[in-house]
Amino acid sequence: LGGSSACYQFFVDLLKQLDREDLNQLWSLVKEYLSIKPATNDKEMELWVELKRMYEPDPKDQLWTLTQNFMHGPVE
Repeated sequence: LGGSSACYQFFVDLLKQLDREDLNQLWSLVKEYLSIKPATNDKEMELWVELKRMYEPDPKDQLWTLTQNFMHGPVE
């Protein structure tokens, strides 16, 4: 998010500790919470943006495209 390496590292660490079922539950909770009350601080918005990118990818999103290329590119 905006080149914030601390935020990126937070999500990398989070993903290492969660399995897919945990992520599905987290995504459901965030969507439900934000449908009731809009995000009021940066951390809530960051969480929503990152989860949205994971679950509703947009190939036109440059960050999503670069991440996919990095993750699925050939290993040298």
